[in-house]
Amino acid sequence: MPATPQLLDLTALGTIGGMTLATTAVTNGLWRSLGWQPRWLGLAVSLVICLATAFFAGSTAGADLFLAVLNAFVVYLAAAGTSGAGAALQGGEAPAPANEGRELPGVDEGPAERQFLRSWF
Repeated sequence: MPATPQLLDLTALGTIGGMTLATTAVTNGLWRSLGWQPRWLGLAVSLVICLATAFFAGSTAGADLFLAVLNAFVVYLAAAGTSGAGAALQGGEAPAPANEGRELPGVDEGPAERQFLRSWF
């Protein structure tokens, strides 16, 4: 039986492009479904993905983990730029909530106000 083609596999996830795609998809998906703010969530997701990738590659030395953390910041910024560019192509940023700055940490207005792609900053 032939293998089912997948969008991401461990080999693709081990590249900067694969990690950026995964970070963008997971962060925007969690923001869209649960309202979690992508500004910090994207960084946490990229750290988890890069550290897990280093771990599964057998890299447990301190220098390798340090490089994984640096790569996580590169992946985070690439994912944030991808999402911001996508939001611009969709016609711009959604209007800011009226209670900006007074909402609960990590929670926004609700699904009606959310596009899938938006600027994280």
